[in-house]
Amino acid sequence: MLLASVVSLVFFDPQESKIVSLLDIRPMAIRPRVTITLDEEIYKELINIAEEQERTPANLAAYIVTKAIKEKNKENSQNQEVL
Repeated sequence: MLLASVVSLVFFDPQESKIVSLLDIRPMAIRPRVTITLDEEIYKELINIAEEQERTPANLAAYIVTKAIKEKNKENSQNQEVL
């Protein structure tokens, strides 16, 4: 019984090419969440694009928001350099 418990806590991770204990795995940090409301047409487009890219709609939305914020920050820093 004890051996079964130990075996269930250890596995081989092929990506790391080593034996990993489940006790070594730490949970991912909890990231903040946002809820948005979209027009139905925009939502359908989001779903279609997400399916084309084989990702979830939430993941695609997070990518789009992140990209927009990075572009805005880049524009702001360029405008400050001009001044």
